[in-house]
Amino acid sequence: MNEEKPLEHKPKIRSVKFNVLMNMILTSSSFIFPLVTVPYASRVLGTRGTGAVAFAQSLIGYFSLFAVMGITVYGVRECARVRDDYKQLSKTVQELLVILLCTTTIVYLVFILAIFFVPKMREETSLMLIFSSGIWLSSFGIDWFYQAIEQYGYITVRNIAFKIVSLIAMFLLVRNASDYVMYGLVTVIAGYGSNVVNMLRLRKLISFKKEGKWDLRRHFKPILSFAISSVSSGIYSQIDIVMLGFLSTTSVVGIYQLAFKIKGVLNAAIGSVGSVMLPRLSFFSGKSNAEKFNRLMVKYINFVMLISLPFISICLLSGNDIVTVLGGNEFRGSAIPLYFLSPVLFLVPINILLSQDLTATNKEKTFAVVTFSTLILSIIICYFFIPIWGGVGAAISIVLTQLFALILNIYFLRKTIFPLFREAQLQKLALAVLLSTAITYAANCSLAILNPLLSVILSCGIFAIIYLGILILLREAVTVSILGKVLVKFGLKKID
Repeated sequence: MNEEKPLEHKPKIRSVKFNVLMNMILTSSSFIFPLVTVPYASRVLGTRGTGAVAFAQSLIGYFSLFAVMGITVYGVRECARVRDDYKQLSKTVQELLVILLCTTTIVYLVFILAIFFVPKMREETSLMLIFSSGIWLSSFGIDWFYQAIEQYGYITVRNIAFKIVSLIAMFLLVRNASDYVMYGLVTVIAGYGSNVVNMLRLRKLISFKKEGKWDLRRHFKPILSFAISSVSSGIYSQIDIVMLGFLSTTSVVGIYQLAFKIKGVLNAAIGSVGSVMLPRLSFFSGKSNAEKFNRLMVKYINFVMLISLPFISICLLSGNDIVTVLGGNEFRGSAIPLYFLSPVLFLVPINILLSQDLTATNKEKTFAVVTFSTLILSIIICYFFIPIWGGVGAAISIVLTQLFALILNIYFLRKTIFPLFREAQLQKLALAVLLSTAITYAANCSLAILNPLLSVILSCGIFAIIYLGILILLREAVTVSILGKVLVKFGLKKID
């Protein structure tokens, strides 16, 4: 009987360490996959083909935001709070799915009309129709449910499997510059295909039997706040690509999108911890466990600083070689936007951390104010900067608006966030990054390696060795802790 699922059949809630490990594996696959697809697609399709796909992908992302109406974040919080109550969890999921069905139907119809009435979209009707399936697949992917019950092992295996399928499809279907529409299909499979499996598996985890009357209205008010913040932050996250598409040429979008993808992959790697933290933060918040809540926040601050600062340095040291390896000589112009985008690798994860603090503590209205204000500012800056500086103007606008968001977040959380930052050993991390960057730069100048791939590998290797060595010498807490656990695993003496 579905209605009384035994407690032992419930999905096992793993530790935060396991969830982080799974999410890092998933993030690594998201890093490795573009290392294969981006160089191949860039060389086969050129700037125009990749630009057209990037523009269509960004547009579909916008429509999907309105379809899900903030449920991607709200659903995680609400389901995490009732994950131990099978009946209440089932009822919550049912209600959210009904809301999604209504909103997605309306948004999809609007998108179809837009294809035929907006000239820029009508130019690529076939590509737009292929991406339109992403609206439904995004809405009913219900990753928010699997994140709430912390099924990161399943999420990881599922996503990697579909990435492999899409990789094979790309090599079979994308063979020349005119195949950019097929590349769009591959992109949809890679990004949304695994969501079909989510719905099929959902019946094993909740009951679809209606128990009592649905209370849809209880979700409307909080969803509205989440919708404003999610739509605003989602639109903002790709406003540079979309406005470049409308204010510039497809080729300029193609040049910029490579820097945008590199930034996105690196941000995903840094943010792999953050996405598994929200369910646990919401759980601790619901249980009024301030001590565990704060401890988890400090761990995330340390991790973000530990990873993001080196990524920024590598982008500045080897940006030109990175874009050459990934895109070829036609995309060398992507290096300058990448240089300007690099500070975002620190600003975005920190803002995600602070927004999760607001979300987990029921301050979604404040979160909505921050994201909506950031969106308005980004549109204004993009409107004036892009016609003058193109992709560089888009990159500058993103950095300025992320900095603005950081200032707002710190202001609203000023009473609680400063003690947490004081616990992080920021001065040690900053010193290690500065010394590692200086030594790596000197080594690059001395070696003067002409092969871009070899240059990137050596720069990353030199930086990593020096950075790790300095952190150990400085006894940086996170590094020493991780290294100590690794030594114990291998039966060696733990660092004191």
